[in-house]
Amino acid sequence: MKHLNSLKIYNIKKGYLLLMFPLLTLCIFNIGYSKTVNESTSIKGYLYLGVVERHVEAKLEYKYVPIEAGISEVSFYLTNDVEIDELHGHGIKDYSFSKENAQIPFGILTVEFKEQLEIGQAIEFTLSYSGRSTKGFWPNKYKWIDIDPDFMILPSFTDYHTFDYEIKARVNDSDYKFVDAKNQQMTSRLNVEATSANYFSSIVAGSEMNFNQFTEGSYTVNIISNKADSVVNYLGNKSLEILKFFNNTIGEKKKVNSFSVLYRPMPDSIFRTMRNLTNDRLIMFTHNHDLIHTLAHEVSHFWWNRGNDYTMEKWLDESFAQYSELLYVRHTEGLEKFQEKVNHLEKESQRLPSLLKSDRFGKNWSDILYVKGPYLLYQLEEVLGKEKFMLLLSNLNEVEVSNTEEMLNELEKISNSEVRNMFYQKLNE
Repeated sequence: MKHLNSLKIYNIKKGYLLLMFPLLTLCIFNIGYSKTVNESTSIKGYLYLGVVERHVEAKLEYKYVPIEAGISEVSFYLTNDVEIDELHGHGIKDYSFSKENAQIPFGILTVEFKEQLEIGQAIEFTLSYSGRSTKGFWPNKYKWIDIDPDFMILPSFTDYHTFDYEIKARVNDSDYKFVDAKNQQMTSRLNVEATSANYFSSIVAGSEMNFNQFTEGSYTVNIISNKADSVVNYLGNKSLEILKFFNNTIGEKKKVNSFSVLYRPMPDSIFRTMRNLTNDRLIMFTHNHDLIHTLAHEVSHFWWNRGNDYTMEKWLDESFAQYSELLYVRHTEGLEKFQEKVNHLEKESQRLPSLLKSDRFGKNWSDILYVKGPYLLYQLEEVLGKEKFMLLLSNLNEVEVSNTEEMLNELEKISNSEVRNMFYQKLNE
């Protein structure tokens, strides 16, 4: 997933993204303490959107269950655009909302408990807030609302705590409909349920958006757009082509049969591509539709969705997706175009430090993931040969490796210890 350039330090925490949106959830609980080791953190809530006034209003019911002892407070990232209207609960001592943060463009909401919590000891509280958002609303030119996780319009746990959530979203303009990818429809009321660790998406609403379905054999792709038929048809056919290619290569042993593409009406200077990886498999695409390689990168994430977000193990996600994009380029545009892109990676890689020894959020982290990592995979393909390399990619997806050690084990199985050691050394150089 490629993020907004303006969100370097916070996007870092793609965990913000992965955890933030889920905070949309709400459960109706009796306020107070409860003690159950089997419970997990959950949130249920309501989000109201005012189109013309760009107004956001949220009410969230939290059941927070710590996974370690001695927890006396919990904190969230939340946009500076809102004010806290209410935060209360039987076990709540106090709260603060600091909007002065040097390194992030968000406020930090801290909730202090009356007593320290034990593992599995749930505490329940209600949070309500509202304000005029400076982000996510384009009611004039684009007729579009996009509650992007990056914007922190809905709060994210700063400790990346995993939780189940439900969100009920409403919009106050009848011309706007939410995109409901799961049910393949536009709707005036959106209900979403998920677990934060598995969900990443925006809440989006637009005017005159339509679902268009494309099928070929057992494959189905939905294009959600208000663009001209020629653009929609191009995206639909190319999406099927991408899906077939990856199913026959990196996903040969673990195939994906369908997904949806939401083609945003805004220019790509406003947004980059994002996706969620739940069963409905939705990709949000904003680049010019001719830049189909970016879409190939995102489709490949249906297979490459692994690696700790907060360490350089994330190369198992982004570097593999970036190289998969290049494999698609080679397949569709030929070896010359592919080699041109590889030569660029080689040149840029020379200035970059070790992949595995680097700081995930330090200097050059993005280039290390998107440039050096893919170039190392190209070098590995040169050593293994195309056939063995494709087998490796397919095997990695079949066993769902989650770290570099597991990846190297699979590499050794189809080659030998010498190749394994050689590649491990390159990852550390």
